[in-house]
Amino acid sequence: MNEFYGFKLNKVIIHKLFKKKGESNFSPEFSDDIVGMSNEAMELIQERMVDALGKNSKSIEVVFINEEINHAADLVKKLFTQNTKEFIRISKELVNKLSNVQKSGAIKNSAILVFLGKFGIYQNDCVIFLKAESDTSVQLVKEVSEEKFALSIVENSLLGSEQKLYKIAIVEKCNEDYEVVLFDKNLDYYSSTGAAKYFYHDFLECDVKDTSKISTTQFFNLTSQFISNMSISDDRKYTLQNALSAYLGSPGIAIVEVREFANTYFSENENRDSYTGFMEKNDYIRGFRKDLETATRLTKKRVLKYSNGLSLIGSTLAIQQNVKVIWDKESGMTKTVILGELVSQK
Repeated sequence: MNEFYGFKLNKVIIHKLFKKKGESNFSPEFSDDIVGMSNEAMELIQERMVDALGKNSKSIEVVFINEEINHAADLVKKLFTQNTKEFIRISKELVNKLSNVQKSGAIKNSAILVFLGKFGIYQNDCVIFLKAESDTSVQLVKEVSEEKFALSIVENSLLGSEQKLYKIAIVEKCNEDYEVVLFDKNLDYYSSTGAAKYFYHDFLECDVKDTSKISTTQFFNLTSQFISNMSISDDRKYTLQNALSAYLGSPGIAIVEVREFANTYFSENENRDSYTGFMEKNDYIRGFRKDLETATRLTKKRVLKYSNGLSLIGSTLAIQQNVKVIWDKESGMTKTVILGELVSQK
């Protein structure tokens, strides 16, 4: 997939999905015209897309699982080749499909933006869906006549800096292949919940790209390698390795992301950028779906090896709670303190 910059958006259409008071289903409100946007609005949208889909984000790759006629994949692919009239018609058909799968009462009214354009170093063709839940906000305005400030209600505001309730799917055409990257804040959790699943699975008819076992293993091994080669004390390496086991083994983390790990566990003077650069060279540009079984296997045991041939083996939790590693700066030696009684020996 291309890097997410250099967007040139040729066509943009906006539809709405709203729920009438007292009703349970969402009704589409369709637009019949391609819309124009100011440079400022287009820059803001591109900024949100880069934040959501680019490096250091929790975007993930997904794949179409149903490419039959009139299903989402078929309709999306037609958007690349159709004239403006057909582009508008197909966008309506897709929004109608989305309205039919939105069931949760927690979903708010939203705007659906459908883009056709190009992006990245290769300027490949792309189709972008951006679903942004709308909100009512208060704007500070200055009343010129009275030289004072007042508050004004802004209806249907979208994509504010703190507004995270949006979903983006970008479909890139690479020769005859199509690559899909998705951002959805609800994918922080396992997507068996409808909050994430209705958009990427029920609407787009996609599934998460199944590289989770390999990606989980490589993330653990590469991060361990980087920590081992850092120019820091042994006790700090011990702490970071414990942090890696805790992060990857946490049942509450479904999407693993390099920048999140770096910002959470590396201190500022440990050059987080070196770590993220190292991982990017090994193809960790965006987040990936963790394989829980693999993560559990990798993090359930710790092995501490020493230059004198001794090793200490135990469960990760037991070592974290009962072993202290202390680096003696003067001697350059590492001391290991085990908090427990010696109950047997052979």
